[in-house]
Amino acid sequence: MTPLYREFKGEGVRLIGFADDTNILAFGKTTEQCAAALGRAFCSINSWAKLRGLSFNPQKSELIHFTKSRKPPSTPCVLKSMTVKPAETARFLGIWLDRRLRWTGHVQALRKKLAVQTFALTRLTATTWGCKVARARQLYTAIIRSTIAYGAGVWHQEDRSEQSQPKGLASKLGTTQSKALRVILGAYRDTPVRSLETSA
Repeated sequence: MTPLYREFKGEGVRLIGFADDTNILAFGKTTEQCAAALGRAFCSINSWAKLRGLSFNPQKSELIHFTKSRKPPSTPCVLKSMTVKPAETARFLGIWLDRRLRWTGHVQALRKKLAVQTFALTRLTATTWGCKVARARQLYTAIIRSTIAYGAGVWHQEDRSEQSQPKGLASKLGTTQSKALRVILGAYRDTPVRSLETSA
């Protein structure tokens, strides 16, 4: 899918669009500067859209300020006649971003989704009538592992040392992965994770 990309010269603003999902990214020293730049950029793209029979809905817009400050920024952004207040997390192409880029929102969203998937996998692999290990592994690979790995190119922290432990988001999702591996293999809780991965 080829994105729509546009740079507003002199504004410190970038526009990235995928089909019906458009994102405006503004850079500035203060949140007030960014909010003002976003408002001007929205007016510009809204005029462009009208000429082509398109329209943007400000009510569906979300605002997030990426900053290292401990206190959450409260600067709103005015889009046409609507005021959009900043949020702590926002979703972009299936990945949840938080304002400090710590991936806490993405972890919470993944854990909720994986809890439902793991529950379904537990029911499908029941010991008396459930599917065999090969089918259970196929379900795990197609559903659970793909959910865990989605967006890994963005959030994964690579460590090239041989005996390195997972870091960052990968370490937080390790317990969920090992739980799913125990389900498909019928292994005990005390089974080491490395042994589970090798067996699976």
